[in-house]
Amino acid sequence: MLERLSENARTWVYVSSNRLSQEQQSSLLKRLDSFIDSWTSHGRPVTAACEIVHNYALIVAASISEDEINAGVSGCGIDKLQNVVDRAEEDLGIKWVEPLTILFRDKTGQFSGASRSEFRSMFATGDVDAETAIFDTTLSTLREVRAHGVLRPVAETWLAHVPARHRATA
Repeated sequence: MLERLSENARTWVYVSSNRLSQEQQSSLLKRLDSFIDSWTSHGRPVTAACEIVHNYALIVAASISEDEINAGVSGCGIDKLQNVVDRAEEDLGIKWVEPLTILFRDKTGQFSGASRSEFRSMFATGDVDAETAIFDTTLSTLREVRAHGVLRPVAETWLAHVPARHRATA
């Protein structure tokens, strides 16, 4: 569904701390599709779509006008989306990763979460490195999602400085 939106669509990435079951995914997408059908921002209809990738990440992309900041979706419109996502968390037993938590694929292939300071410390033990895949929740346009995907090596994300800093202080 995201393919029908322009590359300038504003994007939000929510990551679950646990693998989303098929039932959770189906229920979540139904809720969001229902919301999207009537989503407005300051009385203007929002064109949007959503998708779940890697059984963990929910991507929502939206726009009103590509010429406006955030594709025209205002704070009020963003709040409406956040309310739907928060209600789904409560109702469906989903636990979204906190903003300062990094969800990464460990060396066994399992996903784990760590605070930023814990993640930095893991470089010292070799538990993570520049190639460790993390969910990048900082992507703000569909162009970025399409170009990079949401599961990316640390070296290609906003955390790219961590391995270099660790090497400099180790």
